[in-house]
Amino acid sequence: MIASAPAPRARYLSSTDTARLVRAALRDAFPDGRFSVRTSYYSGGSSIRVRYVDGPPTDKVRAIVDSFSGRGFDGSIDLAYSIDAYIDADNRVLGTRTTGTAGSGGYVPAHDDGPILGTDLVSLGGGYLFVDRILSPDADARRDAWIRNRYGVDVAHHAPLGAYDHADAAIGDLPFGRS
Repeated sequence: MIASAPAPRARYLSSTDTARLVRAALRDAFPDGRFSVRTSYYSGGSSIRVRYVDGPPTDKVRAIVDSFSGRGFDGSIDLAYSIDAYIDADNRVLGTRTTGTAGSGGYVPAHDDGPILGTDLVSLGGGYLFVDRILSPDADARRDAWIRNRYGVDVAHHAPLGAYDHADAAIGDLPFGRS
C-alpha cells in the first residue's frame, strides 16, 4: 500500500488582504464601477460586505465575490467548513479545496481542484461575503414598474421586495451612482 502525501498547507490571508483581492477583482471586471468593500471582525470570525449603487446586476457581482469566500455552511448539520483557494499571479481564483462536511454526516463533499500549476494555495480570511446592491430612486422606480407590468402587483402595498429579486436582472446594468 502506497501512502499518499499529506495535502499542502495553505498560506493564510487576513480578511483585510482578502478584501483587497475582492476589490481588485471587481475593479478588473467593472472598471467604471464604484464598490465599497468593508471587513467586519466579530467574535469567532469576520466577514466582507460589498455594497454598490446601481451598476451591474447582483448575480454578476456575486459570481466574482463568492469565489473569494473562505467559509461555507452546511445547515443540515449546523456546521461551518473552510474553503481554501488556488490563486494565480493575477489574484484570480482558479480552483478550491475543502474537506466539506460529508465526513461529519453533512451533504457537502470534500474536493480538491489542485494542485494547479502557477497558483498558490491560500486560506482566505473574511469567511462569509455579502453583496448589497442599492438602487437609486430612478432604478427603484424602473424595478417597480417592471414588477407592476409583469405581475400586475403594486409593490408599494407588498413587502418584502425580496420575493421579486429576479426583477434585478430585468433592470440590468445601470450607471454607477446617483445622477
